[in-house]
Amino acid sequence: MVLEFLRSTSWIDSGTRAVIVEFNLYNPNMNLWGVSMYLLEFLQTGGEKKYLNVKSF
Repeated sequence: MVLEFLRSTSWIDSGTRAVIVEFNLYNPNMNLWGVSMYLLEFLQTGGEKKYLNVKSF
């Protein structure tokens, strides 16, 4: 659903090889940081490969 929205609004097209979303969150009550990275790679074969990396410290 999100990919279709990105395609329909021209954020990604046939030349796009990857979409990366990174963000950091801080919880002052617990004094914890959360770092997240989501990567969606578009392969030349037409498939998609997804990566997820989430860390807290």
